[in-house]
Amino acid sequence: MKKHFAETAPCSKTLFFARLLAFFATLMSLYLACSSLFAGGKIWGCVEGAGCSEVLSSPWSHWLGIPVSLAGVLVYGAIFFLLPQVWRWKKWLAFLIVLAAGSAFWFLFVQIVILREICLYCSTVHLSGILIFTLFFARLIPEPERQEAPEKTWLPGLLLGLLGVGILIGGQLWFNPEPPRSLAHSQLDSLTERRKMIDSTLFTDRAFGKKVELLRGAIKTTLGEFPVLGSPAAPKFVGMFFDYTCRACRLAHDFIGVLMNRYPGQFALILFPVPLSSACNPYVKGPDTRESRAACLFAKLALLVWRERPQDFARFDHFMFHDPEPPPADSARAFVSRLLGRPVTKTDLKNDSLLARLEQSLALFHHPEIKRQMLPVLLFPAGIHYGMTRSPLEIVARIRQELNLQSTR
Repeated sequence: MKKHFAETAPCSKTLFFARLLAFFATLMSLYLACSSLFAGGKIWGCVEGAGCSEVLSSPWSHWLGIPVSLAGVLVYGAIFFLLPQVWRWKKWLAFLIVLAAGSAFWFLFVQIVILREICLYCSTVHLSGILIFTLFFARLIPEPERQEAPEKTWLPGLLLGLLGVGILIGGQLWFNPEPPRSLAHSQLDSLTERRKMIDSTLFTDRAFGKKVELLRGAIKTTLGEFPVLGSPAAPKFVGMFFDYTCRACRLAHDFIGVLMNRYPGQFALILFPVPLSSACNPYVKGPDTRESRAACLFAKLALLVWRERPQDFARFDHFMFHDPEPPPADSARAFVSRLLGRPVTKTDLKNDSLLARLEQSLALFHHPEIKRQMLPVLLFPAGIHYGMTRSPLEIVARIRQELNLQSTR
């Protein structure tokens, strides 16, 4: 009778609450997995460029190319179905729950310390895992364990769960989204290399009228409409939808700059600003984040410099991108004033042609052929690349492949 009681009715209220948490975590993980696989990481209620968007578009949201939320569906789903017979499946439950809680602590660490961004959707899943862990080892296991046997028969599952957490962390660190230090010293994170790119791409000929077609002709533009880095006489072009406040965009920009320096004259970059602020982007819903408040100003300043001082746009680009974070709004405005030789006025920022160009960029970004509104978006003559969901080095390989770049060294 004692064994039957332990198997069928351990702490019924606690068990109900633990299963409720597991069910919630399963549904939330399923939603995040579907968002990652089919919607480019875009989720309801999350403004692009906000914490949730930054977290879900970061390389830390994947493990060896697989969305970690997909594994969450399997883990929390199994916990939900096994909990009613907690004593019978205690070893497997110990493994799954320790894996869930350990992963939760790891991903909370990634958000708070590494990314410095918080995804509320993700965090609710992680907190659910930690609560299930607490209930399991504090309430569900101790009572049956005392009734049945003094030894900790769930210990192997606990150790196996810790091993699983170690494999998760090790796999993510091995495929760390930050470039290796040796690469950083050679090119990828070198300010000297970025300056080489800037110096070699001063736009001395606007080449108005040259037609450029990207994504198999779906996106068409004319050189001179949007800022260009690189020679307008380049045989090939890459388009980038970006925002100055988007961290993934800044990383992509640095890697493209390295490639422009390594393959001089072989391609140029067309910049399509997509400010992640509802103040000038009607596609953004909800309040602006702290980071995106200056997004509209940055985009307008870029278009203003390109219109009035295209030969100095590379200097503006370097100023905006040379640090990991965008400069303060006042500093950016003051820098542009120095480039123009006069103060930047409200009339400059409300100019009809400037606003029309920004609207044109936003309309192109929402072209039907662009399936995911996930910055950055890179457009090639025949292909497209969304976001920075894996190692940034993939962008280097993708551009080489799409443009068939040939080394000149």
